[in-house]
Amino acid sequence: ISSMNTLYCFFTHKKHLTQTQERVVKMMNNLPYLIVVGGFPHTQQIDKTLYLTCDDTYPGLPEKVLSLFHYIYDNPTKFDEYHYIVKLDEDMILKKPLVLYLLGKE
Repeated sequence: ISSMNTLYCFFTHKKHLTQTQERVVKMMNNLPYLIVVGGFPHTQQIDKTLYLTCDDTYPGLPEKVLSLFHYIYDNPTKFDEYHYIVKLDEDMILKKPLVLYLLGKE
């Protein structure tokens, strides 16, 4: 299993979306990622951003996380290559890919 089997999901808010997109694109290079944001009228994925209909506030974070997993479950062909999903906040910095020994797999 390589780091390419891990999907890095950055959770952000509408007001930080553009800033998060710009920062994450530069940081992630060729690693697979998805930016997750709530508060939209329809759930849809455009490129590497997932727009959800859920609550976009901090208290709504559990709903946003569950909405992401529902979307993944409902769209298995888009996500069947991933063995791991990592939830990250919009301001987190990923200096190197998550290594398997952290997961107890090596």
